[in-house]
Amino acid sequence: METLYIPVTVIVLLAAIVWYRLRVRSRFRRQTIRVRPSPVMDESTAHAYLSLVRALPDHLVFPSVSYSAFLRPHGDKARQTDGDVDALLHAHVIDFLICRPTTEAVAAVRLQGQDASATEAEALLREAAIPVLRYDPKRPMDEMELAETVRDLESLSTVRLEDVPGIATTPAPKDGDRRARRRATAARDRQEPRL
Repeated sequence: METLYIPVTVIVLLAAIVWYRLRVRSRFRRQTIRVRPSPVMDESTAHAYLSLVRALPDHLVFPSVSYSAFLRPHGDKARQTDGDVDALLHAHVIDFLICRPTTEAVAAVRLQGQDASATEAEALLREAAIPVLRYDPKRPMDEMELAETVRDLESLSTVRLEDVPGIATTPAPKDGDRRARRRATAARDRQEPRL
């Protein structure tokens, strides 16, 4: 009788192992999600993308870009350890981002009617000094006008304050430095035209 305990114990353990493995496999089968490929863009967005690429051959055009890909927090907000700022940047997506070949952002393109929460998102772009171009996806883009607009935006971004007449670029003096304040005032008075 004692000789039967060992084979029965082995059979029970093997049955328990087989039962456990089948149970684990059935759990994984239930968690598997069936997927199929779908188009990356709808027809009007794809048409707008192709128009942007044709109009701007010397630029990179990225579709559906998260703000976190091209914006970084700075100042007091960057020091926050919680992920509020990162979550805010991840939550917003621009329809198209136009970049120089060096991947510096030139402009963002928003198709009208695509995003209802655009005001907060566009405030972030304004703060980063990235202009937003709005286009109606139902109307065809004028590629010549688009190329000219981007060229104008690039020329505006390369203007330095030193090159603009009448703008003093000397740093602002500290509150306690009276002599520096007087010198800065005198320099400003010399540069401003008097009528």
